[in-house]
Amino acid sequence: MTRVIILLSGMVALTGCAVTGGVARDAEHAPQTVVSAYLAALNRRDLPVLTAYVAPNVEWYSVVNGERVVEITNREALAQMLTRYFSQHERTQWIVERLESVDQVVAVVERSEWSEEDHVAARTSLAVYEVEAGRIRRMSYFLQSR
Repeated sequence: MTRVIILLSGMVALTGCAVTGGVARDAEHAPQTVVSAYLAALNRRDLPVLTAYVAPNVEWYSVVNGERVVEITNREALAQMLTRYFSQHERTQWIVERLESVDQVVAVVERSEWSEEDHVAARTSLAVYEVEAGRIRRMSYFLQSR
């Protein structure tokens, strides 16, 4: 029995994974890591990787002038929307200006930039990501009013 406990303790130490309340907690699934990886996949337009970072029942909200609007309610709808967006805006990039987290909530000040005719346009927004079980469950984008 002692050998089994020592072996299991060694496995946890080697993998960097601890189990708390039956849920694996490791650096790969830390909320900031999940959100950063999602945004990196977004910039690469890597839809299979990007959608792997979101929950099947992911929700996307936009908030403008205090009004909260539901944009997306599942992974497939997100993939369809981003496929359309990528085809219309080939050169948009998302730049993380600041990233902070508290528990499973990650707040990101992000700037999106894209080309328009003879100049680069940009918009800054505050994105709040809620991570559950190592995947993004909710995204809320607080957009600049125009």
